[in-house]
Order: sequence, then C-alpha cells, then structure tokens
Amino acid sequence: MLRELTGAFAVVTLLVAGVVTGVAGFGLALVGTMALATLLAPAVAVVVMLVPILSTNVSLLGELDADGLRSCARRFWPYVLAALAGTIAGMTLLTGCPGTP
Repeated sequence: MLRELTGAFAVVTLLVAGVVTGVAGFGLALVGTMALATLLAPAVAVVVMLVPILSTNVSLLGELDADGLRSCARRFWPYVLAALAGTIAGMTLLTGCPGTP
C-alpha cells in the first residue's frame, strides 16, 4: 500500500511541477525535487527528477539535423560541461545531507 502511495505521489508531483514550469517557464526541478524529497531520500528524488528532464531533452535532440546539432554543440558546450560538473559535485555532496528535509 505504501509503495503504491509513494508512486502516486511521485506522479502527481511530476504533473504539478510540470504545470508550474508551463506557467512560470521554470521550476520543474525545483518544485519536483523539493516535493519528492519529503517522501524519498534527496539522492533518489534528484534521480527521479532527472529522468523526465533527460528524456525531454533527448527527444528534442532528435528534431535536429546534423548542422543544427553541430551548431548547438558549438554554442552550448560550456553549459553542458558546467551541468555535468555540477551534477557530479551535487550528487557527491548529497551523501552528506540528512535523509529528510
């Protein structure tokens, strides 16, 4: 029973976070991670939030042709590198955080 409630809470949280993002233009990770961390460990909440964000961005990459992909890689490589470094640093630091918010 608890497992089903946790799954339902995660789905509702992702939907609410998506609505906030649609209205405000940002906030999916902020709202979703904060809400999920009330029920799940912070590290698990971060991973759960990464799945829809990553899948959305990967599906958007499929819409680019080769020239568009090269152009994006040339323009945004510093952001991708910073996001990768920040993700690794953040996940490392999360091990020192308390289990509940």
